[in-house]
Amino acid sequence: MTDVSRVSLPAYQCFACRGCAACCKGIFTIALSAEEAARIRAQGWEREPGLKGVKLMVPYGDTVRLNHRPGGDCVFLDGDNRCRIHAKFGAEAKPLACRAYPFKHIPTGDGVRIDLRYDCPAVAANDGQPLTEYRAELEALATEVIHGDPAEMAPPRFTEAIYLPWGHAARVTDLFLRLLAAEEFDLTTRVVGCVDAIELLGSLRIDQRDAPALDVLLSTIYQEATATMRVNPLERNAPPALVLTAFRQHLCLYGREDRWGAKSSFFQRLWLYLRMVDGGGFVPRLRADFPRVPFFILEDPLGIPPDAVVEPIARCLRLRLESMGYFGPNFYHYPLLDGLGALFLTYPMTCWFARAYAVGRKLPAPDADCMARGVQLANHAYGISPVQNLPVERARLASLCKRQTLRKLVAWYGR
Repeated sequence: MTDVSRVSLPAYQCFACRGCAACCKGIFTIALSAEEAARIRAQGWEREPGLKGVKLMVPYGDTVRLNHRPGGDCVFLDGDNRCRIHAKFGAEAKPLACRAYPFKHIPTGDGVRIDLRYDCPAVAANDGQPLTEYRAELEALATEVIHGDPAEMAPPRFTEAIYLPWGHAARVTDLFLRLLAAEEFDLTTRVVGCVDAIELLGSLRIDQRDAPALDVLLSTIYQEATATMRVNPLERNAPPALVLTAFRQHLCLYGREDRWGAKSSFFQRLWLYLRMVDGGGFVPRLRADFPRVPFFILEDPLGIPPDAVVEPIARCLRLRLESMGYFGPNFYHYPLLDGLGALFLTYPMTCWFARAYAVGRKLPAPDADCMARGVQLANHAYGISPVQNLPVERARLASLCKRQTLRKLVAWYGR
């Protein structure tokens, strides 16, 4: 039985469904358990107008998933962007995956933490009520989402070969939360400080230290990182051309919005990918609302973004760290240290997407709304795309997360 008595909820993050139905329009796979499939079949949808003769479920591996219409909409989405199952039978009748979105329950050995999908517009914009008001609902969901006792979970990996106690993993995570909270520095500088701390940690065998010794070590790393942040001007030096090419490839895989059921040929996707690799002329339309902007203008210096502008990405990074949803099963089974690099790579990704939307709106620099849109795109495929788990993509991500490469990308697009 899952212990849900210690579900940790961040009060600074808010949520209330806008009813935009973006999550119901083909960007997610809703796999069904045998019980869910049987329940939907028993609901008599074949007699409903608009669903007569429509295949409600299709095979998906060893199970089935909800079907989608040719445009990508879930077959149960009506013309008013409402779920037919929810409208007729209530929220509890929907599949678990639909009820849980945008929440993610992360078992961490000492209880359950909550992460969110920042590709949800309401989450990215911080709309609605504080998550603390969802405690009863989230604790009830935890009993369905999580199987087994978190206290019996295997310890996480720190690197490919080193495992850590969960308490050590939490201490390491707290180091990066402290660096992100050092508000005497702008966020770009703080992210670079986190990148430096990753490098320092990677050279140490922290699994061989007890908790007090580890705390002393982490405190020393914090002092070294902040001291470097104070004297490092983070001059804006262009990353090498091959790095920018690899970065654009990564952006394409995250920003592209593939929808189940929507018409999209292999050659259309290949053309989009090749245009991003080329990096000349105009940025291809990664999704329906993506603006028409030239590549070169996204490389211009814009200065340090104010804290109010970068609040959406700062909040996303903070919650991802607090939830510990940046490594292990929640991010392609990456070790903690590699997951940290991938997490902080989302900062220049978000800034790049935000720059594109700012140019499209004829703004001199991104505002908080552009940054929230950037957060959505940078998190669209985060931890869930099978493509991102291919060996070639894992290799590209590893190259982009090397210290000097990632530092340059953060400074180049974050200043």
